[in-house]
Amino acid sequence: LLLTGDIEDEAVRIIQRNVPGLRPDVVQLPHHGRLSSSVQGFVLGLSAKAALVNRDEKGICPALQRLACAGVKVYATPETGAVDVLVGRTGTMEIKAFKARQAVRPVGEGQEEKLP
Repeated sequence: LLLTGDIEDEAVRIIQRNVPGLRPDVVQLPHHGRLSSSVQGFVLGLSAKAALVNRDEKGICPALQRLACAGVKVYATPETGAVDVLVGRTGTMEIKAFKARQAVRPVGEGQEEKLP
């Protein structure tokens, strides 16, 4: 799980230099999903399975669409509401969306995904 805060280009370079091979399953996107090209490339290079983004508007911005097209499940708060990431004792992770516990559609997916 990588919580990025409002990471900028310089911080990306520091992480890439000091933590090569970083591969979190889940990453929180900085800047409400409005990513600079270098931060976007960094996030895509992480090969995360899911990305969390706190947005104030509905719809898919180009950066989120690129992540979704790369196979990353993007959980954006206008569509999913609050999102919980539950980390088990063995490091397993489960993502639960608040808005519709019975069905949530991550950005970029055509099918609804049932969550426990």
